Amino acid sequence: MVTAVTAPAPGSVWINDDGMSFTVEAVTQEPGAFVAEVTDPASQAKSELARDEFTADEWRDFIEQYRLRPAS
Repeated sequence: MVTAVTAPAPGSVWINDDGMSFTVEAVTQEPGAFVAEVTDPASQAKSELARDEFTADEWRDFIEQYRLRPAS
């Protein structure tokens, strides 16, 4: 069963217990879907910032695979 996923908030930080951390830079909403643009804060010191885009399904799989949760 596939569960619906809610778009992450722009500016939110997602972490896991292994020390991974990602920042949501932007979210583009589309009817019934979204694209989240995410950066890895560890790469911010480098000249090239690591940036990825995820569709809603990819975002759900990403947070499940790495056990990510919003930082509080």
